[in-house]
Amino acid sequence: MLIEKRTLNSKTFHLGGRKYALDASIGSIHYKDNPRDEAEQWKDIDTTIIDGRVTKAPYDLDIYLTGMPGFHYKSKESGEFDVRLKTARQVIRRSPERAEELTPIIPTPKIEGNKVIWENIYPDTDVVLIAGNNGVLLQRILKSAESPLEYDVDIQEVQEGITRLLPLKPAIDANGQQLAMVETKIAGGRTEKLKLEVLDIEAKPITYPIVDATVLDEYVGASADDGHTREDGSVWDNDESRIYAGEYWASGKEDQLWARFDNVTIPDGATIGTSYLSLYVDYKDAGNKEVVSADDQSDPAAPANYADHRGRARTTANSGAWEVAAIDDYQNSPSITDVIQELVNSYDYSAGDHAIQILVDRHATCSSYCGISARSYDNVVNIPKLHIEYESGGGETLYGQAILAGVGSTTILAKKISRGAVLFEGVGNLTAIGNAIAAQVTLYGQALLAGVGNLTVLGKRTLKGTTTLAGVGNLTASAKKILRGTTILAGVGNLTTVGKKVLRGVSVLAGVGTLTAVGKTTKGGKVVLAGVGTLTATGYSKVIRKVISLSVKLHSRALSVALHGRSLTAKLYSRSLSTLLHKRSLDTKLKDRSITVKTRSKV
Repeated sequence: MLIEKRTLNSKTFHLGGRKYALDASIGSIHYKDNPRDEAEQWKDIDTTIIDGRVTKAPYDLDIYLTGMPGFHYKSKESGEFDVRLKTARQVIRRSPERAEELTPIIPTPKIEGNKVIWENIYPDTDVVLIAGNNGVLLQRILKSAESPLEYDVDIQEVQEGITRLLPLKPAIDANGQQLAMVETKIAGGRTEKLKLEVLDIEAKPITYPIVDATVLDEYVGASADDGHTREDGSVWDNDESRIYAGEYWASGKEDQLWARFDNVTIPDGATIGTSYLSLYVDYKDAGNKEVVSADDQSDPAAPANYADHRGRARTTANSGAWEVAAIDDYQNSPSITDVIQELVNSYDYSAGDHAIQILVDRHATCSSYCGISARSYDNVVNIPKLHIEYESGGGETLYGQAILAGVGSTTILAKKISRGAVLFEGVGNLTAIGNAIAAQVTLYGQALLAGVGNLTVLGKRTLKGTTTLAGVGNLTASAKKILRGTTILAGVGNLTTVGKKVLRGVSVLAGVGTLTAVGKTTKGGKVVLAGVGTLTATGYSKVIRKVISLSVKLHSRALSVALHGRSLTAKLYSRSLSTLLHKRSLDTKLKDRSITVKTRSKV
């Protein structure tokens, strides 16, 4: 898993070589303790309730284990609620004229994973709290006709923020039918009442258990990222707990659903491998048959209405017939590799700021009774997922530890390039360009480049840190800070560095053919140049500082040093320049200063 590639709603896995897998979700799968801290790494959400608490989520949850049932919810972003459940009270009649209301027996909460269960908190009724990735879901489960249809919830908003108490959604009976729910605001909360009325065509009798839900949600905006419509326009839903596809019962009316996955990151030129849509299916017709495609546009927005959804162009590629085999679990669609490849070939997902919107329709061969229903984002848990595997092309970002062996020519386009320990073996030509024109961070950290033919790095910070470049043919580094730190350049043919700070720190350049270093600060610090053929060092300020004398041994190369202004003369008030020459001449231009030259042959 590549932690540095995490986003709020996606994970990226390195499968070896240039192969990766992306798992995206609607809503969050990661959290930060401080959401405003950009430097903090995204962490895995864990909604397991331990000692009545959840802390590894976008919120902190405290369950009241004693006293009146309820919980305290505090968002790590903003917003805080206190929720209490009113328990049923038992009434005993001593006589026709006299009745006594007894103090209720409060059930002890049972904790199972991410659930808290208050059994029989009302007659034949359980209440279940489910801690989800995006908020909490409070379900009331009516087990029989003896269950009350109405109950009160005390909900106090302690602090206003992004967290919202969502309006009541329809209840669901055992046949998957939606039943009407109404809410009445009361002081300190609301009364929730179930109406035993099917909202649509009543194809089957109402069957218990019936489940309704109260929801506190961290990311309300994501609710619109999935939904469904019905063919005749009678249904347009983007905020229900279920989404539907196929034919609705035997009505002949087609349901179509969408699931939008934001901030998908796939390198340009990638080859797509195993890919599929994963839905938590909770109902299926025996003859269900659907087909999966995608919204054919760059960065599609969620549909705004019925006509908008129905008018979306589908990709040419699709999954073929999808027959769901089981329910009450995640079901993967047939391969949508060709669907994702079509999108990647047409649009740019390399910046991580585009969405992919999956569309599920009734398959053409479906005749009747071919529908499914699945959990949506608004169900809080078991939300839609998208899985994509890919092999990166030349535009891959090498963030972290990476090995490239025997690559001919490689171009790396990214905001952060080769950050960390990177080994390039036998690379022919390497060009590292990030953030469109110049990389924010290029080869930042310890990097070993062995046998690279030609290396060009453009960025704000280039080759910063300990870097070994062995046998590089030609190196061009244009950046704000270049080769800063301890750097060894062995056997480099031609080296050109242009930047604000060039060769600053301790650097060893061995066997460099031609070195041109132009920058605001050039060779600041101790620099050893061994066997350099031609050296041109031009700086905005002093070319050489903190150096008492310059001693260069020339064997079979010529040395040409051009001094501009006071670059060198400022350092020669009380020092001498001593140069040992064997068979070459020294041509040095000085203004108003003297130079001492010792030779073994004629000058």
